[in-house]
Amino acid sequence: MTVTTLSSREFNQDTSRAKKAAQNAGARVAKEINQLDDFEQVFNEWHGQRPVIAELYVAADHDKARRFARRLAASRRITVDPSRVQTNIVFFDLAADAPDAPAVVAKAREQGVLAVAFGSRTIRAVTHLDVTSEQCERAAEVIVRIAESPAA
Repeated sequence: MTVTTLSSREFNQDTSRAKKAAQNAGARVAKEINQLDDFEQVFNEWHGQRPVIAELYVAADHDKARRFARRLAASRRITVDPSRVQTNIVFFDLAADAPDAPAVVAKAREQGVLAVAFGSRTIRAVTHLDVTSEQCERAAEVIVRIAESPAA
């Protein structure tokens, strides 16, 4: 089995080599994702070809989760440490003067944002391959707006 490893720089400068390696059976291309936009462009070009590069989309999901957490952390009514987000799962807490978690989750659902309440002050959100970075940004904005509204 041939393993092809490319640095981020090599990947960006020689995409034809990266595509060829990905198309060869048994080839594995690993790329450090520095920009989520790079991943989305590459994934859109390669989607449906084999192998689908799991390392890329997992890394992109984790990046989306960190971006989501950074936006939430800017709110005074939400507590989350973006540096602790290591996967696509984000847990965050609501301040005492914010609406409770079940209310935030219900209002977010009305606006197309899905999350799960864990108790009265903690919420769990998960990014996914099928959710774009723009949708994650919108979800964070929706949650912040709800959390910053007067408690019900």
